[in-house]
Amino acid sequence: MRTKKLIIIIVLLAITMPALQGFSVEQSVYYVELGLYQNPEKALNQFSKLLNKNIAINIDSFGEFYRVVSGYYKTYNDAVNVANEMQKLGINNEVKATKLTFNKHQSTKTYYVLLKSYELSANIADDFQLLKSYNQDFKLRKKSKIIELYVDQFYSIDEANNKALELNKLGFNCSIIEGNLNKLVDFRQVQELNNGESLIKNFILKEDQVLKGLYGSYSMFFYKNKNWSIINKPYFDLKYQRNQITQNRNSTITVLLNSKPVYSEITQDTNNIRVYFEPDEILNGYNTLTIKCFNRISNLPCEDDLNPANWLKVKGTSYVNLNYLNIDDKTSISDFPYPYIIKGVNQPLNMKLMIPPKASEEELSAAAMFSVLLGMLENEYDSNIDFVKYHKDINLNDNLVLICKRENLPNEYQKYFTNKELQTSDNSLIKEIYSPYNVHKKILIILLGNSQSYEKLLINLKDSNVTKQIIASSYEVGANTVTNELTDNIDSKISLNKMGYVSSYVEGLFNHNLQYDFRVPASWQPNGDVELNLHLRYSDILDFSKSVVTILVNGVPIGSKSLKQEKANDNFMNFVITKDSLSSLGSYNINVKLSLYIKDTYCETRENKNVWAYIANDSFINFPYSNNPNITISKYEALFIENESLNNTNIILPTNPTTEEISTALRVSNYLGKYTKSIGNIGVVLGSIPSTLSGNNIVIYNNENAGSLVKESNKYAFVKYSEANKMYESTAKIALHDTSYMGSIQILPYKNETNLLLINAKNEYGLKQVKTNLINSKELRLMNGDVTIINKQGVIKTAIYNKKLQQYLANEYKDYKAENKNGFKFKLNFSSMKVIVITLSIMIITIATFVYLKRNK
Repeated sequence: MRTKKLIIIIVLLAITMPALQGFSVEQSVYYVELGLYQNPEKALNQFSKLLNKNIAINIDSFGEFYRVVSGYYKTYNDAVNVANEMQKLGINNEVKATKLTFNKHQSTKTYYVLLKSYELSANIADDFQLLKSYNQDFKLRKKSKIIELYVDQFYSIDEANNKALELNKLGFNCSIIEGNLNKLVDFRQVQELNNGESLIKNFILKEDQVLKGLYGSYSMFFYKNKNWSIINKPYFDLKYQRNQITQNRNSTITVLLNSKPVYSEITQDTNNIRVYFEPDEILNGYNTLTIKCFNRISNLPCEDDLNPANWLKVKGTSYVNLNYLNIDDKTSISDFPYPYIIKGVNQPLNMKLMIPPKASEEELSAAAMFSVLLGMLENEYDSNIDFVKYHKDINLNDNLVLICKRENLPNEYQKYFTNKELQTSDNSLIKEIYSPYNVHKKILIILLGNSQSYEKLLINLKDSNVTKQIIASSYEVGANTVTNELTDNIDSKISLNKMGYVSSYVEGLFNHNLQYDFRVPASWQPNGDVELNLHLRYSDILDFSKSVVTILVNGVPIGSKSLKQEKANDNFMNFVITKDSLSSLGSYNINVKLSLYIKDTYCETRENKNVWAYIANDSFINFPYSNNPNITISKYEALFIENESLNNTNIILPTNPTTEEISTALRVSNYLGKYTKSIGNIGVVLGSIPSTLSGNNIVIYNNENAGSLVKESNKYAFVKYSEANKMYESTAKIALHDTSYMGSIQILPYKNETNLLLINAKNEYGLKQVKTNLINSKELRLMNGDVTIINKQGVIKTAIYNKKLQQYLANEYKDYKAENKNGFKFKLNFSSMKVIVITLSIMIITIATFVYLKRNK
């Protein structure tokens, strides 16, 4: 009996242990150690000596140590061969072994988080110190002609993504890369990749799409920049799953590009297929990819349409891939903003902003205005605008925008200008040159005149109708230069065309699905009905008793309407967007579902190409609004914008601002630009808060460099900084302890119903943390108060101090509660579900074992 019991227990443990251990296995690997150091400078020095050797070289950081290695290798002989080659080069080494853990299901497949790439000559020590201050282990490796800083190993894309989000808060712009033991593959199914020679852009579906009934259709849009040269055949990786019914399998799936069929096949139970396109089939701008299916599960009349078991799911991991090179353009203003902004990628800013080492208020103000312009020109993504101060040994492998007065133009750039151009003038001058540091990069030099000419210059740079006329590499703007800046009232109508979408055409019976994304400033508070006006044309042979269009906004149905025969050639349909589908963050997804039928074909199994519909891109959203005066940090841009223009905004910095303080100012300026249509008034003031300032203003400093700004700000601050104790003071709402790397963001009542946005931190590291959160729309969502404290680990604490704001949010909550009487929804993510399922399984098995043993004593 005891033997039988023991066998049962062993079997139960065998069942449960894989769930607890993640099905992991250990594997021995080998590496060649070239040095072990506690001093990071010594490790970097050894690493640098080996960079010009033709070997793979890494630094592994672990605990207090830095190990310079080559590896890892799967076999001992592989490592010995490498060691022998190094010995011939005079490099002392030792072959060592270690064990690494791998996911059994994925073999040696892992994911890496790439933090940053550097030139071989780059200074990496600062990033080493930053990571070490956060107790983050990392690795550094030479790859071809660059150095990569990364963190490994992760056995799932979710783990890697969580680590990437954590490291992004330190100011890194992380990418996730799929790889194995000693080789990082060039492709990853995240968003994009630069492999040094060409670039890859992936447009991912993101969400599963279920196509039901006999006919189903789904369309997605993807963007190709006109300056991309496609170098390999683009493709669509299609992943789908159909229902499990096995009878009458005459079902098909078809892929169309810009309404032209490119691939069809008989559907399988599950399948991953790669559909290739010709490069010239990809249009500049937006392209339309359509998936159409024909689903059969029976030969019975009407069965295929009525049976809910008839479905096909297109998986959200399907994606379109483009492999391309950026085209090297000539020096000409006509291409602006290319190559400084590259539309269609996740980090479109492809440049650094450069200013003189001791920039004046005028030069800093000009840099802030240019940052606003960049935000206006590219407002789709959270952009990390980088800036550098010029120095004589500067050697940057980047596109640069240099902004300075004529008298502060560095000597090495003066040869690109005539004596007349360098003479003091009220005119502002812009000139593009090839970078002396890299012939494939450009430098855009802006010589400042007076504020009026510079403002006109920016207005014309924003206007593509002006820039495309300027074939020359330089352009001068003076008092008499004409601009086309719009001064009329802001139009609350946002058309699909303004969003960048083309008109769409669908063909065939039954169900079609199109999706559009757009956003408005989060501060917009509707002051009337928000409406969607859909402009349709469609076939007049439809069965108009059954053909309908249904609209969902952010997943919420807002209405269905029948198509009318008398309006087949020109039908404007109006849908009121209900309050429960309005987004507090200003982001909207519009799902247009078309159901098209013709008479006597209720159970039709033949496709009919005379059945079609056309959605014109002059369809629009009418969004009447007023600016919400009760602003939380999550919507701080609204403090400074009126009628989509910056309104008398000043950024106050210390007398001698640090790199991090200036960088924060430029990133905030860039973020504000994303919500404006014209630059308006923005400037930089050094030293103190002028008593004459009007409007809402921004104060930025780190407390170690702030001088009198700390005392001035403390007069208004909710959370004050004690200069005597060198720390932030706790309040009744926020208890503070270790404030070593802490930073704060506060919206403070100032004068005459105006506000100060106070952005400060204990030191530069803390300010870097705050800066990252200020331009990250996902992090900003968490800041629903007027005070936010961010600590060393990126943990965010938010509170409300202003009584007016507190009352407003309380009323908002009452309204929300009244509209949602059915209570709340409890949501579990996938990881949580796995933990719960495993835990319940173990409990059930344990209880069953106990009962069994009890009964068989």
